[in-house]
Amino acid sequence: MIRLFAEGVWNFQKRVRAQVRRALAHQGGDSPSWLVAPHAALVLILAIGFGFYAQTLGTWFFHDDLWFLQASDANSFSSYTLDAFDYRSNEPVPELLYRPLYVVWFYGLFIVFGLNAWAYHLLGVLVHLLSATLLWGIAKKVTGRDAIAHFAALIFVLHPSYAVAVAFVNNNIVVFSTSAYLGSLALFLHYLDGGVRRSWYYAASLLSFLVALLLHPETAQLFAVLVLAFLLLRSSGFREALDLRRWLPFLPFLAVEVGFLGVQALARQAIDYQTTFQLGDHMVDNYVRYAAFAVDPFRAVTAHVPFQADSRPLEGWRTWLPLVVAGVPVFWLLAVSRSRPYVSLFALCWFLLALLPLSTWTFGAVSRKLYVAGPAMGLLGAVLLVTVLDYLADKTPLRFSLMAPLCALIIIIPFGARVIEMTGRFEDEAAGYQLLIDEVRQSDTAIPDGARLYLVGVPWNYIAFSGAYRAVQNSFQLYYGLNSVYLTVTDEQLRELDVPPVPGDIIFHYECPPVCQPPIQ
Repeated sequence: MIRLFAEGVWNFQKRVRAQVRRALAHQGGDSPSWLVAPHAALVLILAIGFGFYAQTLGTWFFHDDLWFLQASDANSFSSYTLDAFDYRSNEPVPELLYRPLYVVWFYGLFIVFGLNAWAYHLLGVLVHLLSATLLWGIAKKVTGRDAIAHFAALIFVLHPSYAVAVAFVNNNIVVFSTSAYLGSLALFLHYLDGGVRRSWYYAASLLSFLVALLLHPETAQLFAVLVLAFLLLRSSGFREALDLRRWLPFLPFLAVEVGFLGVQALARQAIDYQTTFQLGDHMVDNYVRYAAFAVDPFRAVTAHVPFQADSRPLEGWRTWLPLVVAGVPVFWLLAVSRSRPYVSLFALCWFLLALLPLSTWTFGAVSRKLYVAGPAMGLLGAVLLVTVLDYLADKTPLRFSLMAPLCALIIIIPFGARVIEMTGRFEDEAAGYQLLIDEVRQSDTAIPDGARLYLVGVPWNYIAFSGAYRAVQNSFQLYYGLNSVYLTVTDEQLRELDVPPVPGDIIFHYECPPVCQPPIQ
């Protein structure tokens, strides 16, 4: 038996060595071992991403999360679903966007996970890793290089600017929608390749396209990305691009896009959404800011107030210098990359298109909204990086096999540290809500039926911003079934309320620890 086992091990290692030799020959003989087993490298990248996001599993609910939870708890599934798809109303959740499928999706999560915050966060991280896997497959398919696929997935999974989008349960909407977005693109590329299953790929791509739109309207630029993929990656020449028959498969996508944008327009007229998203001069400023956030991820900050723009305004040289510094190598890439010029142009145009819907946001640029542009950033950065490494390996004694792992470490260490910092700040912000609820619950405060609860000593940011105020009220609705909750910072403000306490009401003095007292900005 020992002899048979030894022979099996020997034959196995011979097959592995033969596969390694063939892979090295295919890769040019100078590839590092982590490129020989591309799927193992992908698993390692995903494990690294999960490791840096693991601390988010301990984060509690925050702000809008409590709006969705309370609405899910207070409505039946049928009425909830009908209200979610009714563009004339912002029920069942006071939404700034028409994204009905996500509202319904959250209801399903509430049925499964209840008030267990860790489960929502775990799902968000796992779907983030799924998006990274889809990007890895797309990058490998359009470039044929394992190295580009690895770096694209690595940059995307650890880019710090949108780390809060993964940590914020409500913001997981962009994580879910981007996953469907990438799925539609990957399936469409398979369809363009032809084959016996092309009709299945086409149908699945169209379905994923619809799902992405209904999850989040910021994916609306996907139609233009699909057109770019055909023109730059799959079209054999100008004559084929002029063949009208080649454009027929785009008609169903176009019909879905036009119909969805029409419903969006009706929804914004009916519920005054246009005050939040507008076309205008502000788009230029927002566009530049988002580009700067993408290029300089270490400038991104978490917002103590949801939807607040960067507290350090991006203006002058602080905006344009990183853009110029990043623009020079990108233009160099387009000029010297003979083997991948169309892929480089596709990645650049994809990134520029992904920023366009974000720029309509009237509250300024918020870096965590960059998630939908993250895949394009990852692909563009990976193509640029590998092209530079190829150039150095060709012009200098430096070897690609030595430079690539070093570059991976240069990405992992600062990006990973920044992800921990960003998600740690968000965890502190979310902890304020949990501490407030827990202190009242642990005090065994009895709240009689019909009584009103007055909380004195609540952090100022829960008072000053109506969204945060309502989120705290929703949390007490969830845990106490109590609607009449009033928040004040001091006893003086309590005496000035329009609805002062009367005998029978409960006044609770809350001692907020420093973690939930953000600085006044």
